[in-house]
Amino acid sequence: YLLDKGYKVEYLPVFLALGNSASNIPSLIKQRNRWASSSTRMFLSGIVYKSKITLMQKISFYSGFMYYITDSLKFSLSYMLFFVLFFHGQELQFVNAVWFFPHIIFGFIILPIFRKNKFNLESKVVDLLLVYTNMYTFIKRLFGVGANWVPTANVPHTDEVVLKIKKLVYFNFALFYIITLIMTFMNKIPYNNIQAYTVIFWIYYFVITHLILINYLNNKKYFKSNKL
Repeated sequence: YLLDKGYKVEYLPVFLALGNSASNIPSLIKQRNRWASSSTRMFLSGIVYKSKITLMQKISFYSGFMYYITDSLKFSLSYMLFFVLFFHGQELQFVNAVWFFPHIIFGFIILPIFRKNKFNLESKVVDLLLVYTNMYTFIKRLFGVGANWVPTANVPHTDEVVLKIKKLVYFNFALFYIITLIMTFMNKIPYNNIQAYTVIFWIYYFVITHLILINYLNNKKYFKSNKL
């Protein structure tokens, strides 16, 4: 609103308030729920599109929106793996995986190098849990439901949003796993085609990472104490 009225906004590196980072799963979910809700509201309401700010300024805002939107698409696109195996399992070749190399190099090599903390299971749990939170929040925003402001450190493990996202994780994993079993029994996952493992790998990557996440969701210490 300030930019739209012609004001110039400058960042001043001055601490005006201090607080604790989210240190358990409920706090993490609610914190991201607030952030995603605010950003997607700005996108869906058309505030930025209708404003008089420059194109480059609009692109800066839209880049933030796209983070939450693309996260929301990740799991729906995961089911395309089954489509590829069902119709083209015997036709797959290693060269088909070239298009995924930038994602693999960035996610598995570049990001770990530049992260301050070394990779651990907790970081993977956080990454995956935030995807679910972003997806849930974006869907709720499509129906006009926002997120209330709640202090990060005061989120109970029985919070409604926390429990719904937990159920969403269980449902999505169960659905994905059932389809994997059905495809296996139908012999539609070509284990005999070594080149098809460029796709099969991602199916089991999904399953394994979700098993890790579910283990954390069922561990009470990550819900009630500062262990995450």
